[in-house]
Amino acid sequence: MPKRKTNNRSKSSKLSKKLLGRIQNRSRLQMIIFIIIFGGIGTYAIIQSLAAGNNYYGFSWNPSFSNINDSMDTDEPSGHYPRNTTGCAWNDENQIVYSGSGDISSSTSNKLCLVADYDDNGPSGAYPKTIIYKVYAPSNTLSVTLANDVGDRWNSPPAIKSGNQYLYQLCVEDPVAEKGEIGLGDVNGLNHWPEIPNTNNGRGQIVNYTITLTNLGRSTMHKVTASWEVGINGNARGGLMANLQTQNPVPCPPQDGFGPSDID
Repeated sequence: MPKRKTNNRSKSSKLSKKLLGRIQNRSRLQMIIFIIIFGGIGTYAIIQSLAAGNNYYGFSWNPSFSNINDSMDTDEPSGHYPRNTTGCAWNDENQIVYSGSGDISSSTSNKLCLVADYDDNGPSGAYPKTIIYKVYAPSNTLSVTLANDVGDRWNSPPAIKSGNQYLYQLCVEDPVAEKGEIGLGDVNGLNHWPEIPNTNNGRGQIVNYTITLTNLGRSTMHKVTASWEVGINGNARGGLMANLQTQNPVPCPPQDGFGPSDID
């Protein structure tokens, strides 16, 4: 009986298909394992991110009040009334208030400015100008610092419990004006200060202040609110917003007449 011929090409084709099928199955399995492993890692990372509070909405600062008069009634050595073109709090009718709210993962900062000129005009006077802040946070792991561009720096006193939040607050009198020791009405004394360009010969020193909120905790701090201002010393003048010090007293150094600065 004749032997049956084997179709080697057919066998080879079948083997190739089997091998290809195995490779495809292995690739599918590897892909499934990859998805499970890395999908799990991704899910874990998302859960960790949410738990750590990294899914935050940021912190924003916005002006809540500003009263800056272009024309001022302050006498100057030149005999002219200066014009406030600086955008900074200058005379006793100027006040700037900024508010902020949101979440802090690392830090946030904001800047305000004033013009230092007069030091003091009595216990109830408006000079030197004050810088005041109030910050509410859900924990006491927030660092609040205030600094100016002439090298002065203040750290917040320890936070105090305020309901279910912690309150950080501080008030300082502008040490630049205090060190100038120019009493109100001493017009010639203003020659101590340089002329500020484009102000109709106004004299003083622009001082920039920065408040910085830094989260010292390991997770994002949510629902932080802050208000701070540069303005007059003491009660607000007519037409001005009551300052933070008036709304809720903030510890502030007493005025020192014409003596050395109260600020260490």
